Amino acid sequence: MHLVADRQRVAETGARRAEARGERRLAACILLAGIAGFLALAMPALVGRVYVADDLGEFHLPLRDFYARQLAHGEAFDWMPSLFGGFYVTGEGQLGAYHPLHRALYRWLPLGAAFDLELLISYPFMFAGMYFFLRYWLARRDAAMFGAMVFTFGGFNLLHFVHPNAIAIVAHLGWLLLSVEAALTLPRGTRRAAATAAVGLLTASQLLLGYPQYVWFSLLLATAYAAWRIAVVKPPAARVVVLLVAVAAGGLIGAVQWLPT
Repeated sequence: MHLVADRQRVAETGARRAEARGERRLAACILLAGIAGFLALAMPALVGRVYVADDLGEFHLPLRDFYARQLAHGEAFDWMPSLFGGFYVTGEGQLGAYHPLHRALYRWLPLGAAFDLELLISYPFMFAGMYFFLRYWLARRDAAMFGAMVFTFGGFNLLHFVHPNAIAIVAHLGWLLLSVEAALTLPRGTRRAAATAAVGLLTASQLLLGYPQYVWFSLLLATAYAAWRIAVVKPPAARVVVLLVAVAAGGLIGAVQWLPT
């Protein structure tokens, strides 16, 4: 009897290991497919070309050229005298001039490289955020990887490549939902505090990108998710209040952009 039981346990252990290996291999294949998709998207940049299709060349690139020149000379970039006899760039918002990433890119890199990197960096950021969020909910890593790839390279996010601010805001969604989850469910400690702070910083980052319509879409999704988790988990009221304070703090940080808009 013991021999039969031992053989059965060995067989079950072997099956579990085989399943785990298959899961890892499939996840690796999906990751490679995602990398291949990203490399295809990035190919023009990799050979030194600059994206200029549609709104990119007609609107975004000229604004960023002005922005880069103003940063290089240490001059203000809120008002562009050469457009329409004077144009309030910060009020229009899509330059995202006060976002720290934009400040760094266009201050320290050549215009073409900075522009290409701004357009492309949203996709790996989006992929990673959605993967970790889905991994929290799904037992299989290959399923989470597949979901992240479908989200990142789905029609909406590829067709809106010419709207870089919109894609950049959408790229925050996985990270934002994961941070909301951690802020509501983790026990007291440094990790929960970091998650709460992340909600505020991610909200601020979205607002600083200067595309309020997509911040609204994100807010609707995050609010619905938080309401569902509060109803299920029933966290202490103080935890919910702190989360709301973090969102409000993010709104105050982003006020340098949304108030002019």
